[in-house]
Parts: sequence; structure tokens; C-alpha cells
Amino acid sequence: MLGATARKLRALGFDTEYFERGLDPELKKLARSRGRIILTSDKALSQLAAREGVTTFFVNGRSEVARFRSIALQASLNSVDLARGPTRCTSCNQALTLVAKEKIGDRVPSSILTRHRTFYECPRCGKLFWKGSQWSRLRRLSYLLRQPVPKP
Repeated sequence: MLGATARKLRALGFDTEYFERGLDPELKKLARSRGRIILTSDKALSQLAAREGVTTFFVNGRSEVARFRSIALQASLNSVDLARGPTRCTSCNQALTLVAKEKIGDRVPSSILTRHRTFYECPRCGKLFWKGSQWSRLRRLSYLLRQPVPKP
């Protein structure tokens, strides 16, 4: 239910697993064993997991801005530091590595090669990334996560 949000968090450098399939008990067990925080827009799951001692952020809002504000508020309320790491692959969550422009070849359109100097590659799945037009939108979202959120 928060797949787009998970992909954006990865691009911003947050180690984010996305649990697409499975039952809630499996998700809670996975979160507990890996020390993960569950982000969910399922109120019942949020309440149940929290009662069972699994840190859970109930993410509400229809827009990405509202969701990111909700995540920032939940982090503040739970005293969780939203520490970013290196940019990650939006598909598989692996940290990206810098790749020389000369090694890209014909893997991206020539128009992209002429407009961009810096490229990143996922060492796991081989997907290529660059700071295109979506990057400025992501940076605006990341700003929401850095702001101190007043406690209600």
C-alpha cells in the first residue's frame, strides 16, 4: 500500500524493505527479527503491531507530501532519528555505486548521456540512475523529513 513511498525513501538513502506479499503476522515477525520499523496505512495493523512491541508508524495522507509529513511526525513522537545513508536502488534496495559515464555505453538514450555527467548503478540488479527531473521533487520531499516536528 506504500510502494511508491518505499521507492522514494530508498532513493533518498533510507534502507527500506517493501513487504508486498504475506500475512500481517509474517510482517511483524520480520520487523521484530530485523529491527525494522513498520510503515503502514493500515490502522488495525498499526495498532496490533504496536501492542505487540513492534515499532510502527501509522502513515496517513493521500499525497506523498502528506505521507512524508506523517512519517516525520511519527519519527518525532517515537524519538526515531531518520538517518539517511547512501542512495539506494528503488527496485531492490541495494546501495548504489558511482559508475563512469564511459562505461554506460548504449544503456541509456544519448540525450540522457549529453545532459548528465554523474551516473549510478545498482551492483545487484544493474539498473542505472542519474539525477534527472525527479531528483528535485525528491529533494523537496526529503526536506520534510529533516524538519523538526513539534510534538502535539
